[in-house]
Amino acid sequence: MTLLNIFAKLGSSFHVAHANFQLRGVESEQDETFVHEQSKKYLSDTQKIHIRQFHTLEELSKKSDTSIQMIARELRYQWFYELLKTHNLDYIVTAHHADDNIETFFLKLFRKSSQGLAGMNMLSEKQIFRPFLNIFRNEIEEYAQKNNILYREDSSNSKDDYLRNHIRHHLIPFIEKEYPTAKNAILSTMEYQKQLNLLADVYVQDIWQKTAAFYFDCCVIDLNVLQQYPASVQSILPWHFAERLHIGMNQFEQFKYLFEPQTKTGKQMLTKTCKAVRYKQTIQVFKPNNDNKEIYLAKNNIDVLCTIPQEYILIHSDIALEPNLAEISYIRRWQHGDKILHKNKKTLIADLIPEYKITPYQKEYLYAGIENNKLDIAFVFFCPNSVLLQLR
Repeated sequence: MTLLNIFAKLGSSFHVAHANFQLRGVESEQDETFVHEQSKKYLSDTQKIHIRQFHTLEELSKKSDTSIQMIARELRYQWFYELLKTHNLDYIVTAHHADDNIETFFLKLFRKSSQGLAGMNMLSEKQIFRPFLNIFRNEIEEYAQKNNILYREDSSNSKDDYLRNHIRHHLIPFIEKEYPTAKNAILSTMEYQKQLNLLADVYVQDIWQKTAAFYFDCCVIDLNVLQQYPASVQSILPWHFAERLHIGMNQFEQFKYLFEPQTKTGKQMLTKTCKAVRYKQTIQVFKPNNDNKEIYLAKNNIDVLCTIPQEYILIHSDIALEPNLAEISYIRRWQHGDKILHKNKKTLIADLIPEYKITPYQKEYLYAGIENNKLDIAFVFFCPNSVLLQLR
């Protein structure tokens, strides 16, 4: 509400967005009403006031590997960016302040984030502007009181249900009591860390470009290249690679294990949105394929399928002497019990995968082509996600 007041005083052109996550019953509804009524005092054009109700708990039930705070964050920022695009706006402006940044410092520290010590940026590359980031909460409260600014306090802020709140209510007051200048010292340390991160990013980016290659939407990390760097550098690179690949800290230990010399081919890290697999001296990272539908090949689908290069037909049966995708009637993902007539013998496709050196990413998008009027598998081929999307 203080941010809203200041933007209005500056005469800036702005919109207001309020996300109602419907997590606190009547209180959430009252917050929504309050924001709408207060915003009308500053914005005569009510079309610049945006309010959306989210079914947060329903969204949480769809993802088992995340928290309610992260779900709420994903929901609101996805919406915020939609508003930026729809209304041709420049920035998402938030009221994060210095105390929030210090809490983030400890939060990231405890969760072992490689970038956590730097905290938030006042202006991020993602069009997020935080003008209060060097101002402490008590200064904002003082301004609000002097200017008779009404505001509501989220009741969940007073609880210790979340780690951030526990840091706010217990850890920081304890540190301040023992070391009165601690908060300013932490902010200075964070600023210094930002500068170090800028230097590190240049070095890591150079290694990333030499190490990581993309095959469609699969990232292939070459471990032979990594071995050329000092052991101390090799040990820290998985942190940076995980951030680039949007792999969360909950999965990081599994991801890091894939880099170890003793890790065998086939070991993997799996979430709902990411699969990382060790394959010889590489790590392949890609989106899991959860599509188990049969796709019948109408003419337009055959046309799309025929754009797949012949080399993507990885295995073909004895009945398919001349590989021709136009001759099959439907496709589906291969299954572990599937057999193909190969060298005059019905052979499990799973047994042929190592022989034909089919990589984990190819295996994830490996499809069986069923020949016309038969149940026999004529081809086993790699069908990348970009092609699958055209077949929907």
